[in-house]
Amino acid sequence: MCIKRVKACNGESLESVKRGLGKIAQALTHSTLHYVSPVAFEHTTPYRAKISYFGVSIFTGQFHISLSYHDGLLYVLNAANGSSASANIAGFRVDDEGDLHPIKGANVPLSTAHPNPAQVQIDPSGQWLLVTEKLTNLIDVYRIHGDGSLGVRTSFTSTGLYPFGMAFNPAHPQQFIVDDGFGFAGSKGTGAVTSYRLSHGSVSLINGPLPDFQLAPCWMVITHDGHFAYTSNPDSQAISGLRIGAGGVISLLNANGLTASTPPHTFPL
Repeated sequence: MCIKRVKACNGESLESVKRGLGKIAQALTHSTLHYVSPVAFEHTTPYRAKISYFGVSIFTGQFHISLSYHDGLLYVLNAANGSSASANIAGFRVDDEGDLHPIKGANVPLSTAHPNPAQVQIDPSGQWLLVTEKLTNLIDVYRIHGDGSLGVRTSFTSTGLYPFGMAFNPAHPQQFIVDDGFGFAGSKGTGAVTSYRLSHGSVSLINGPLPDFQLAPCWMVITHDGHFAYTSNPDSQAISGLRIGAGGVISLLNANGLTASTPPHTFPL
């Protein structure tokens, strides 16, 4: 399997390409290159006209679904869905040319062989690596050592059901919000979002699950000022907005969870 490297071309700014690729291209180095998983790259149309194929890095691992980059370190989440291989995280150091070099001790398993993981994310401090596991309903936390190797996994039970996308608050780096794809017991199939705090590698609840009354919340983004968050709901073609209050407490911008709609027959990720 491989990770594809792409860059802006035809006069496009890198920022426009980043907006187009969105969450599927989470790793950025040297302000010129993105690292995109092959699965994600197949969903980048119509943005392929704005990027050029730059290179490929080959390594073992099955079904790369999420990437996270920070300060020269890149971690890849291999879901191994539909494979006899086991899900894992693979860590790499990125050199000045953008090439990837495996880090000894950074290839680690998840809680089970096939937990159907969703996202890998380095926290803003660069000290911790988090993974959401949907089938096991866990949030995994690994310590990132100075050499990029990963410590022993600690798992925390997600308060909501089917934890999916997550994002850290840029203004309050210990706070993060997670999408709950199946909401919570009694939510009648609609999704929810939950606010957490990460402190010294330990995850604790701030508030939630907060129902968004939409279907299958997927990816999460938080504004730079830390005041608002937005989640996509692909199965209901909707965007749900959240207000982030004191201490990271979240509330809906709209009582029905519908802040914006996307056109019919779309699948907003």
